[in-house]
Amino acid sequence: MSNCHSPADQHSSADELWILADDNKKTHAYSAKCSSVRPRPEFVRDAADLSGALRDAYRYAGRPTLRTMEARSGTGRLPRSTAHSIINGRALPTDLTQYLAFLEACGISVEELGLWFGAWHKVFLKPRAGSGYEAVFPRMRRGWSDYDEKAQQAYLLWLHAKQPLRRARGQSGRRRSSSPRWSKVA
Repeated sequence: MSNCHSPADQHSSADELWILADDNKKTHAYSAKCSSVRPRPEFVRDAADLSGALRDAYRYAGRPTLRTMEARSGTGRLPRSTAHSIINGRALPTDLTQYLAFLEACGISVEELGLWFGAWHKVFLKPRAGSGYEAVFPRMRRGWSDYDEKAQQAYLLWLHAKQPLRRARGQSGRRRSSSPRWSKVA
């Protein structure tokens, strides 16, 4: 018995090694594109911060191509031109549906959406305006995905949580002093 393999065995193992090397190369290239900076939507105060958080989410997702983002979010929900503008910091999503499509394309899970809803409320909803569910989520329209259904349920849970809008606006749950000596901070 010899330890030598037949030429056919050598050929198949060479193919397997080539495939493993190619997969390793792709994995390394992907990890090189990924940012180690996690997006932090809880620190969003204004539109500029939200834009930065969205760009961080894009980089953390490994900078997917615009075509990949469009495919991940579903046809027509996030046009490539809009994704490009958001990635370059020239625009923000126009509505919550487009916002969710961008987050879905960046791999943000439904479980992580609570902080992103808070960021959206801080930037786009007026502090004294009603935060009615109908004003935020438009009626179901063509192109509605399973992610949208889950996001809608997550939003309702977030909305009915203990004082979510106060937290989203950066206000604490404690009362402010009514003492005349210390003026109220607006």
